[in-house]
Amino acid sequence: MRFRINILFYGDHNAQDGVLISTLSLLKNVNTELHIYILTANVDPQKYQPFSKKAANYIRSLLVAKNKKNTLKLIDCSEYFFKTQPLANMKTRFTPYAMLRLFADQIEEIPDQILYLDDDIIVRRDLTQFYNQTLGKIEFIGVLDYWGNFSFIIGTVTIYLITLIPVYYCLI
Repeated sequence: MRFRINILFYGDHNAQDGVLISTLSLLKNVNTELHIYILTANVDPQKYQPFSKKAANYIRSLLVAKNKKNTLKLIDCSEYFFKTQPLANMKTRFTPYAMLRLFADQIEEIPDQILYLDDDIIVRRDLTQFYNQTLGKIEFIGVLDYWGNFSFIIGTVTIYLITLIPVYYCLI
């Protein structure tokens, strides 16, 4: 069993509040040592601002206040982004920052085992057992979206409730 959990986030300055809330939920529900990695970049200063060092330092202070071994690394991925721009994805509804996670396997500071979380995830239980699963040759896993997984029947019509707007999801 590993006695640390590595967490990966990505984003620009708009992700700061979400990463803070996700981190607070981790601190509340996980007693294992936490190592958080946040990928950001200087993509287009006129349209986007990277995740700030000030926000990263504040989140780091909360982590260390709970456990002196907890860490947070803010990683500038600008070099990776401009070297191999994901052009096919640049005209979608996603910001360029959503593509940064595609570079995680190229970044030396990122450990071999890491749990990627969107910045709208709320951790509701200790995920140490989930993190420590033996995966063998499985490269990635996921859990069903708590809010987008409902259906109900009105008369003879089945209605599927699908979340179309960002909500704070619950990782259980």
